[in-house]
Amino acid sequence: MTQSSILKNFSKLTYTQQTELLQTLTKNLSQSRPILTHKKLDNSCPYCQNPKVHKHGTYKNGGTRFKCPSCQKTFNELSGTSIHRVHKKQEWDQFIQLMLECKSIREISKELHLSTKTVFNWRHKVLSSFNNLFTKEFKGVVETDDVFFRFNQKGQREKIDLGPKKRGVSKHQVSVLFTMDRYKTYDFKVVKLGKLDGQSLRRVIDTKRFNSENIICSDSEQCFITLFQEMGLEHKFFKSEFRHGVDKVYHINNLNNTVNHTKKWITKNFGSVSTKYLGNYLNWFSVLEILKNNKEKNGKFWDYVLLDSQTYNRYREGENNYHKLLKLSKVK
Repeated sequence: MTQSSILKNFSKLTYTQQTELLQTLTKNLSQSRPILTHKKLDNSCPYCQNPKVHKHGTYKNGGTRFKCPSCQKTFNELSGTSIHRVHKKQEWDQFIQLMLECKSIREISKELHLSTKTVFNWRHKVLSSFNNLFTKEFKGVVETDDVFFRFNQKGQREKIDLGPKKRGVSKHQVSVLFTMDRYKTYDFKVVKLGKLDGQSLRRVIDTKRFNSENIICSDSEQCFITLFQEMGLEHKFFKSEFRHGVDKVYHINNLNNTVNHTKKWITKNFGSVSTKYLGNYLNWFSVLEILKNNKEKNGKFWDYVLLDSQTYNRYREGENNYHKLLKLSKVK
């Protein structure tokens, strides 16, 4: 059947029939979608990271199976990614689109006829794939500051008692290190409960992303001054009452705007998010900002989702990482 005859027959259908047919075709297209076109195989074993692996058969859908001569395990292109061990992969095209629209878990569940638990798990598998995405070096002026979010135990069965709230910064607040340059290169890291200190700052900051050409702008927190002095970077700092900076060039206005935008985005789309998953949502916001004006946003998002073969392991480590955060904050 030619394309012209298909269009001719399609025009004879009623509007309702046309709509139903288009929905069916969209779903069938999603089911046959070549997901592997977005997976860049790094030719290493996802279990032991051995760089030398051998082909070990193929699949009907065009995928390839591999075998590691070191650990003797077999795997395919999707092993270890966010889509690893996921059933109903045919729903992921629509699921990714709904994530780009920041739809709630209940909205996605209703749209795809899935349980809220399944949608929740899929969401955090995707978000876990962004954890190692931000490795690009900062350029030029870099703004950094510690930002506080309310400690949130949303969805946790066993609530942690932090005692009565106190004035000022306390363990009822989560310290997040926001760092960004003026070219949309971001790094948002959940640090600890309570006030930032030198030890926790050194633990989370990625020194490899800085270079000798950077000029750092921050407030006059001693931990910032000491660290950037040790790194040998030029550092423009100012007292907290002058948080907008000391002149028109060296300031943290861009960072302050990003912080406000981030908090509004979380409130608008989710109301609030659990501290346990706060890092995931901050990475989600960063990706949406980076892709904001990208004409092929959907495809690029897919590339990010399937980029890392260690995503599944990071997803499973989420609970342990949360308890490490509490332990480092001397809560547990």
